[in-house]
Amino acid sequence: MRFARVASPVGDLTLVATDVGLREVRWPGEDPPQGAVDAPDDPVLAAAADQLRAWFAGERTAFDLPLDLAAATAFQRRAATPCSRSVSGCGGTPIIFAVR
Repeated sequence: MRFARVASPVGDLTLVATDVGLREVRWPGEDPPQGAVDAPDDPVLAAAADQLRAWFAGERTAFDLPLDLAAATAFQRRAATPCSRSVSGCGGTPIIFAVR
């Protein structure tokens, strides 16, 4: 597992990825998973950081990232549809989706 931190209006978020894709977005103050390696240049983590910065700046309304759902619950897997990857969801309510 690899991780990178990205500054945001809510504090520094920790992004966690595997070889499959983005696995977690951790809130400020949460440590990366044990054994994860700091890798800000990882392509998936760099793309996630860029997309999050653009979303917080109001320049993006959806995310286009590979996800690693191996540790996801059944509910999280259902939520990880193309519709829910839109920040505003299907019904216009703002959401942030993260697998943890």
